[in-house]
Amino acid sequence: MLIRLSTGAIYDRLPTLKVGSIGVPVNNTAGDFTCARLKVGDGAFGTGVDFSVTGDGALSGFLRVGSETAPTNATAGDITAARLHVGTDGALGASAIAVFIGGRVGLNTDSPTYPLHLAGTVTETIGIANSATMTSVNAQGMASFPTMVPDTTGGNALGFNCVVFLGPTSGINIVAAYGAVAQAITNNTLGTIASMYGLFASLSYNTLKPTNAYGVAIPNIGSAGITTARGLSIAVPTGSTNNYGLEFTGATADVNATIGSNVSIPCIVDGVPRKLYLT
Repeated sequence: MLIRLSTGAIYDRLPTLKVGSIGVPVNNTAGDFTCARLKVGDGAFGTGVDFSVTGDGALSGFLRVGSETAPTNATAGDITAARLHVGTDGALGASAIAVFIGGRVGLNTDSPTYPLHLAGTVTETIGIANSATMTSVNAQGMASFPTMVPDTTGGNALGFNCVVFLGPTSGINIVAAYGAVAQAITNNTLGTIASMYGLFASLSYNTLKPTNAYGVAIPNIGSAGITTARGLSIAVPTGSTNNYGLEFTGATADVNATIGSNVSIPCIVDGVPRKLYLT
């Protein structure tokens, strides 16, 4: 390609080319092209735009943004920037996605304080879905290990909190509403499973111990207008070799003058220690 500047000589290559200034450019390495604004494609510049590409654009090598020096990550095809704005035109606060140095990603926020910070509401038929096949010994479909260090007294520490608001419109009936569902389903494989739990609740302690501990706590669920309220409903299993609707371990034999020799289960009724005797 031949290049003519004004009415001067014709060149087939240039050591340095600068547009927008009659002085020597600061960046004057042979082969560089320096200009105040660059427009590729037909059309006017947008307001406040210094670089515009109409149509498809292709970059080879790496792209650095916000730095005069080459980024540490200079692999071909990489984009390195202090902050990444993805979304509507305007300040970073209007972005759909903000990525910050330090590993924080903000969705609908320009000041993420967590590795992944979502400001707003997630609306989806399935909020979180994981259908991956896991082969590790202790495979976990979902794992959360928060460390809670409150700076004020009071409040509650919630390892997992899911609140479902039910609002069917007039004429719509929800057959059954569940705050939470825990299921474990086996496949048609030839391996074995020693024990299977639909729901397992456990507490572990180090030096710090609570005043009161509950494996499972069910508050009062009754209310005016409800026909029948059940604090706990158990369907007695059938079809197995041994079927038990309820199992207690650690029960001891107790001799009572009135009831006789029976197995007793310690319990509390309205804060008063009692014993449940089973014959």
